[in-house]
Amino acid sequence: MWLPSQLPEVESAIRRSIGGVYASLGQQERAEIQLREALRLSRIAYRPDDPRVNESMLTLANHLRQLGKSGEAEALMRDVLAVREKTAG
Repeated sequence: MWLPSQLPEVESAIRRSIGGVYASLGQQERAEIQLREALRLSRIAYRPDDPRVNESMLTLANHLRQLGKSGEAEALMRDVLAVREKTAG
């Protein structure tokens, strides 16, 4: 039997989607848990400069910013920017 946990890139995408749904339903803690796990799995599945890792970081950073966790959100945003600058040339 196939399980999403056997393919971290698939599980990451699923968890990012679930996190977005939880956020839209106002269940912020559940959303944060899913988005953190999506980022963790993205980092397992892809290189650090892969756009999918960057997208997971950006999604979590935006969510944290909305929750008022600005310090952590800013650190993630800086990481996103660093990767974009590095890959842009």
